[in-house]
Amino acid sequence: MDETGSRNESKLKNYIVSYKKQIITATALLILVVAVFVFMKNNYSLYKDTIGTIVKANTQYTTNEEGPNKEVDKQYTQTLTIKIRNGEYEGKYIEITNRYSETQMKDTRYSKGDNVFITIENKDGVLTGAIRDVKRDQYVVVMALIFIILLITISGKQGILTILSLVVNIGIFLLFMRRYIEGESFEILTIAMVLSFSVLTLFILGGINRKSIGAVISSLGTVCLITIIYQLVYRFVEKPPYEMLDYVVGHDDFKGIFTGSVIIGSLGAIMDVAITMNSSICELIDTTPKITVKDLVRSAREIGYDIMGTMVNVLFFTYISGSLPMTILKFKNGYGLLAMIRYNVFFEAARFLLGSIGIVLAIPVSTVVALLIFRRKRKQVGKSLPTHEN
Repeated sequence: MDETGSRNESKLKNYIVSYKKQIITATALLILVVAVFVFMKNNYSLYKDTIGTIVKANTQYTTNEEGPNKEVDKQYTQTLTIKIRNGEYEGKYIEITNRYSETQMKDTRYSKGDNVFITIENKDGVLTGAIRDVKRDQYVVVMALIFIILLITISGKQGILTILSLVVNIGIFLLFMRRYIEGESFEILTIAMVLSFSVLTLFILGGINRKSIGAVISSLGTVCLITIIYQLVYRFVEKPPYEMLDYVVGHDDFKGIFTGSVIIGSLGAIMDVAITMNSSICELIDTTPKITVKDLVRSAREIGYDIMGTMVNVLFFTYISGSLPMTILKFKNGYGLLAMIRYNVFFEAARFLLGSIGIVLAIPVSTVVALLIFRRKRKQVGKSLPTHEN
């Protein structure tokens, strides 16, 4: 028994010595994540808005409310004692009453330990106020940090380039949204965003080479095709009920906004297909220089079949996840199936179908573009092969 224990201990020591660098790195990263979380949870002084911590929460049931489908929603009242963490009244306590329903459809249940943003009024020395929102920045920052760590750890240099492209795209998006607020046409901004996203993303990730150039041309060509298809369909069908779009109030550019959302929403999947097809054809030419055009097209078609189904389903899951909460909420509040399809599901279905058409079209478009771009390379590689005389 002692001999077995010594052997196991020896194996453990050898394992620790062998992976010492990885263990130290993992421990340091774990400490970093915890430290960032603690800092973000207590960074009250960085905010101009007043923040408070709920130190006591008493909850009492009050009544029931009946919904349109006869479902019962219990109502509760909370008496919250909040310690103010920053600002003029830092260190003082305030009592706030909060009412919420069991479903929490329009309200929120708060718990002891929650950090919340509050508004305060001083009436004759008595502090009163209301909760505006929950402070959640610590969770967002920690998740972003974990994402960055995993990306760099697993992908190395490519992970750094991915983060760089993401930061650049966020900056471009914010810049163009500011231009839109200043009065620029959304359709013109959509064209500029598609060009910027495609060129910068593919060149940052893949470098400036034939594969990236082919992917850019393929992406932009496919986007042009689905835009033409959308415009033709729009011309011959009944005008969609744009006024039913969620969160749209009093705007006359519904068509431009919806068209932009469809095109930009499809762009990521189209770029993925484009770079995959161009990279695959380039690799086929490098590994099999004497491959015929017919075999090259057949191989590209098989590659396209493999990625098409997955990408279409990715698009479906993306759109359904975005609309699922609102769809369920409206069903629970008495919306009929036909009304839901006509006024709500229609928009997500249009986005999904047009994006799926883009994915399908990106395969032949990328194949043709790649064949044209790599045609000269194929000839050069074929000529550079050594010849054998009998």
